[in-house]
Amino acid sequence: MASKGRLLPVPNLDDRDWRAIKDAMVQAIPQRAPEWTDHNLSDPGVTLMETFALQIEQLIVRLNQVLPKHLREYLNLIGVTLTPPSAARALCFFRPVSRPSFDVTVLKGFEIATAGASGDKPLVFSTDRDLVIHAARLKRVLGDRSGVLSDFTAEANAPPPGMAFAPLPGVQAGDALYLAYDADDYFEALDALLDTPSAGITGVWEFYEERADGTASWEPLPLPPGGDGTLGLTQEGRLAFEVPARWEAVSVGGELATWLRFRVTAVAPAGAFAVLRGLSIDRVLGRVPCSHAVQVTGEILGSSSGGIDQRFFISKVPVLDLALEVDEGTGFQAWAEVEDFADSGPADRHYLLNRGTGEVLFGDGLRGRAPAQGTGNVRAGYRYGGGARGNVGAGTLIRMRQTHPFVASVTNKEAASGGGDEETVEEAIARGPSETLRTRNRAVVAEDFETLALESSTGIARAKTLPLFDPAEPLVEKPGLVSVIVLPKGGAPLSLALRDQVRSYLDERRLVTTRIFVVEAEFVDLDLEVTVLKTPEANPVALEALLRAAVLEYYDPEAGGDPARAVAYVRGLSTSRGDGWEFGRDVFRSELFELLERVAGVDHVEAIALPAATVPLSDHQLPRVHNLSVTVAA
Repeated sequence: MASKGRLLPVPNLDDRDWRAIKDAMVQAIPQRAPEWTDHNLSDPGVTLMETFALQIEQLIVRLNQVLPKHLREYLNLIGVTLTPPSAARALCFFRPVSRPSFDVTVLKGFEIATAGASGDKPLVFSTDRDLVIHAARLKRVLGDRSGVLSDFTAEANAPPPGMAFAPLPGVQAGDALYLAYDADDYFEALDALLDTPSAGITGVWEFYEERADGTASWEPLPLPPGGDGTLGLTQEGRLAFEVPARWEAVSVGGELATWLRFRVTAVAPAGAFAVLRGLSIDRVLGRVPCSHAVQVTGEILGSSSGGIDQRFFISKVPVLDLALEVDEGTGFQAWAEVEDFADSGPADRHYLLNRGTGEVLFGDGLRGRAPAQGTGNVRAGYRYGGGARGNVGAGTLIRMRQTHPFVASVTNKEAASGGGDEETVEEAIARGPSETLRTRNRAVVAEDFETLALESSTGIARAKTLPLFDPAEPLVEKPGLVSVIVLPKGGAPLSLALRDQVRSYLDERRLVTTRIFVVEAEFVDLDLEVTVLKTPEANPVALEALLRAAVLEYYDPEAGGDPARAVAYVRGLSTSRGDGWEFGRDVFRSELFELLERVAGVDHVEAIALPAATVPLSDHQLPRVHNLSVTVAA
């Protein structure tokens, strides 16, 4: 027979008794009913308070008996489920074998992978949509003279020797030559044929960069040494460079395209812009978003019995996206996924999907159509995968899992982000009431945007809403504008692909009058120097390592902010971590004193060097330890 010990500890959700409740009500009388002046026990009103306090105490006793099992049952009743793993996403660049003279198509689901070095199993990604790499001809060539645009596309694309054209006659500083290729298509080489070279002209090549904070601007094109063989169009030659990771399409003169421009910065007396005979591009690339997922096509889920509420299961989970088809005697037809059958009619070809378990549920004939009877007549094409392992670095997705006759190579210029493992029960308990009972899948108030941003991907650690905040003009409040700061898990950067995923998710749930920016957190680097005096029995080497770990844990953007939990965690006394440093919370030197003095082995803190006694942070900023020096004195 097992020996008995103490009872399992149960959290006390509310430790007030009837007397504490009654006293709190009496203390509220002067604010709520100032005309009530007799608070003695003989007063009938006080007697009623005691009666209500006894009733409330009985309710508290019942509240304190709500167990974790009950919480899970309640969440199941209101439809809260564990969020399945989310897939990391990255923008991948495909390079054709040669300068394409015709359109090259890479179909949705085309698989690429990491190299799988050191015996690691390669991680597989697949394209989220079809990519068409267009023929290597400039879509637009525009001369911008004092804001007036002139089109020279036909002349620029004319075969050599071509006809001479002057895109910027009477050139002035600020004028520009714009070169456009199709959106999502890029080039890394430009050959210029000159009739007359530029003279007395100084300028800069620029590309349009869209940053993850939602702002965008024209930025200097990074060129390797000798990359500009034209020397600013002063001689015939080739401009060669590498596509920047965040070169984005922009609308110029109503044309949405990938634009490159040469902007004139200075004009000498009698200076003149080049007269051109032709422009051609080479080293073409196509860009498409890719997800950490594997493609499955034509999987037979089973045979329909013709009955109601039929269930089928997909073999590979978690499911990222699904194309479901049913053959009811006239060939396979596509059915549509819905969140519930509330708005479905008897003839609607709808189904529900549990992405975590792979369960597919059809309707009951009244709310959603019941599939007709058949053999092997329910099939699916889908992608499955996800998890934190997919947050791979830049330049790691370099292997094509299938051969493509017209594609030579592939790479990702930015790190993948947004990958997260399945939600834990504790995370679901914290999220469920906010998501289901408050937001109802709609973004109205600030907290709704935060809850829904976290729901969009399990690879997001934290989110913060800044109403009226414009990243381009942070000091000017703008009605109808909402910025959501997203912090990916594991310190990964906010990639453009993840930013677009979150923004698309929020766009479907926002008010019509609301504009949304999804931005990345801005970090303020801290340089810290700490000197402590140890107790006689403390090991200086171990104490230094413990202090360093405690400081890093305290300022951790995902799990910092609480000195007691930070120290307990690094000492191995608890697995509980903080909720993360609060956005915009200033850094105080006094709080660092409190943290260090909590560490066992520290007799006292001698000195702390910070840039200032208080490091102020804006609402969209978080601290980050840049340099940390720890000295332990005997």
